[in-house]
Amino acid sequence: MLDYDVEAARYDDTRGGVARAEAAADAIASLLRAVRARTVLDVAGGTGLVASRLARRGYDAVVCDRSAGMLALATGRCPGRTLRGDATRLPFATGRVDAVVVVWLLHLLASPAEVAAVVSEAARVLRPGGMLVSTVDKDAGHPPDTDVERLLVSYGRTQGGAAPTDARGQVEVLARKAGLTLQAEGGFVGHGQGRVPAALADVLESSSRSYQHVEPHRKEALIRDLRALPDPDLARTPPTYRLLAWQNAG
Repeated sequence: MLDYDVEAARYDDTRGGVARAEAAADAIASLLRAVRARTVLDVAGGTGLVASRLARRGYDAVVCDRSAGMLALATGRCPGRTLRGDATRLPFATGRVDAVVVVWLLHLLASPAEVAAVVSEAARVLRPGGMLVSTVDKDAGHPPDTDVERLLVSYGRTQGGAAPTDARGQVEVLARKAGLTLQAEGGFVGHGQGRVPAALADVLESSSRSYQHVEPHRKEALIRDLRALPDPDLARTPPTYRLLAWQNAG
């Protein structure tokens, strides 16, 4: 996993910046209207860019993150509305918030057990009738018809192995076990996040980990083929991220 204290300085610039944050905030706000939420806890809210946009839409948005580097930036955007904490042990009393937002966290977790802990903790701090909004199937958001996606599939990215930790079906099961009922779904465009072949090759080259389901011994060949694609420094079509909204039955 990235060192987010180090990554903080460049995080927004490499994740679509304001355009992506506005799109995410619009999609989240659309889902939250169903429960008339006011207090929104943005778990793993990072630099506070999305939370600050939710605040502009009238929500009392609080950023919770365990990275001091990310929170240093969030504090400037959301003064007095940031706190350091872990998604599996939220520093909130039971039933205190109207909504919990979890964007781009579940896919980073190591196991379904960790996902279950995050979902259960979100359910704990929600008031009865409150709502959890989370991204699922993050990597599947990229259009399948780009040359990069076709190349990744040819290397077996989607073949075999365990499902991603943010796989929709798996998260839905865990949410039901936590007493949450699926109410709605939405999505937003990940502006500025289309795959760049050369950049993806750089990431693979600098990491000792395998890429999703690509067999480790084939990673070197994948890096070579990514660099050989036409216009390797040109971003492909941006992804569309899926959001699900669950209500706490209370």
